[in-house]
Amino acid sequence: RDSALSGSPTACYGARMTGTDPRELEADRAAGKRNFAAAERLLSSVVADAPRNGGAWFKLASIRRALDDITGALDAI
Repeated sequence: RDSALSGSPTACYGARMTGTDPRELEADRAAGKRNFAAAERLLSSVVADAPRNGGAWFKLASIRRALDDITGALDAI
């Protein structure tokens, strides 16, 4: 599982933290620890408050894919 399409959140999630919202940074840390449920909760909160944050939406899609939530991942992109 080396790509985003095959379910690896780290393949498209990226190693660098891009957000300035503390919740997005915490989601990055959670994803790095493979705590995808926590990352999904945090990113959902970020995009609810900042719907124009494309990076957070992309991360949310990746995390939802890692959680096998294909519908949710597609909704995020």
